Amino acid sequence: MLGYQRKKKLKSVQLYEFCMHTGAMLGAGVPLVKAMGILQEGAMNRRVCGIYKDLERRMQTGKSFSLALEETGVFPELLLNMFRAAEADGRMEETAKRMAVYYRKEH
Repeated sequence: MLGYQRKKKLKSVQLYEFCMHTGAMLGAGVPLVKAMGILQEGAMNRRVCGIYKDLERRMQTGKSFSLALEETGVFPELLLNMFRAAEADGRMEETAKRMAVYYRKEH
């Protein structure tokens, strides 16, 4: 059982880092599934690493990014809805970067 399954939401700084790195990798042409693997390698926090691993696993089974995020239970509704909309209109990179700015300000 993964340690993060208490469903404690991620902190603003963690959301900022997640969005910032995800946006940068998308901008570089890295597929989302691979990006989650890269994020795992760089994660300093064991709980966060487990979340990235879980996201990667869920997407490898064919789930959308937003559904994978939702199923973890640790991402806020705002982020879920923003990525859901971004998947529909193809603006994942831009959305990730905008949300990074939002969570940086919130922090």
